[in-house]
Amino acid sequence: MPNLLAIQSHVVHGYVGNKAATFPLQCLNWNVDCLNVVQFSNHTGYGFFVGSTISEKDLNNILEQLTKNFDYDALLTGYLPNKDCVRTVLTKYTEYKNQLNVSNPKKKCLWLLDPVMGDEYHLYVHTNVVPEYKKYLQMNNIDIITPNSFELQLLYNTDLGFIEKHKALPTLITMEEIYVMLAGLHRNVNFIVITSLDNVDVGEEGDRANFIYCLASWHQQSDKKYLFKIPKIKSYFTGVGDLFSSILLNSLYNSTIFSSSPTSITSEEREAEIIYCVNYTLTILQKVLETTIQQRLLMSPGITADIIESASMGGDPMVMKNMELKIIESKNVFLSTEEKNVLNFLCKKITH
Repeated sequence: MPNLLAIQSHVVHGYVGNKAATFPLQCLNWNVDCLNVVQFSNHTGYGFFVGSTISEKDLNNILEQLTKNFDYDALLTGYLPNKDCVRTVLTKYTEYKNQLNVSNPKKKCLWLLDPVMGDEYHLYVHTNVVPEYKKYLQMNNIDIITPNSFELQLLYNTDLGFIEKHKALPTLITMEEIYVMLAGLHRNVNFIVITSLDNVDVGEEGDRANFIYCLASWHQQSDKKYLFKIPKIKSYFTGVGDLFSSILLNSLYNSTIFSSSPTSITSEEREAEIIYCVNYTLTILQKVLETTIQQRLLMSPGITADIIESASMGGDPMVMKNMELKIIESKNVFLSTEEKNVLNFLCKKITH
């Protein structure tokens, strides 16, 4: 049974951060060690919350003991609230990976980093967090990143002036611009999944009112990209990105994509494996969201389909309470999703 160290947020009520990731991974036979960088009463979408952020000293001391005394097969980083937190976590993870490369170079230890910084040209963190992520991405220790299209721009651009330019004159960025950004980041990162292509012109396949688009790219086939088209469930959800990252990490870990030993897999077989890993992840997400909607309507008759579709951040707290992901109720989704019932969301293979 593989061991994972997951560092991200924690809420007492609800399912975001480590609360969204832990139970699904345990169902998939992972031992999960959780280090919570913030502890809040509930997620911030309620419009109110209380809680605290771990100190840099405590974070460093805990990480020192964990990485010194325990073995991990995978590392996960999600929301990190400030510059000091980013620096501490990424430094310790980098040291751990470097130490493994020396002491046990054949051991596979995957690091998935979800650079949670913002969405829709709105930053969730201070601007000084962005260069910290950029610095550590250049150290060749991070295997997988899962930015949305805005976070991809943050990681690639040399300054943040593009944010105000977009706010002044909103425009869609092109897929060609996305490919340039991916090429730049692939110098240091093996596998990149852009979790949502908001504000991106995806071409003739585009129907952003009814679908979410996701793009996967692997450095060894950097001339190929895989565009996925997912039916949009019209509602307000939180914790979806945290769940996505955890399930994708599981899927990639159990594949041969990051195998440390040589394999005789053909490029066609490798391509099929990449597509499967993303489809598997998206299938679980869609089933969890569907379960969440079904449970809302079943358990709270007053929460109608219209209310669900119109829910938004900072809305009615009673509505927010019913918007929480139904992670426990989705247990069978995690336990029973097999290759035979994985859905195909692949929209297009792109060669450029």
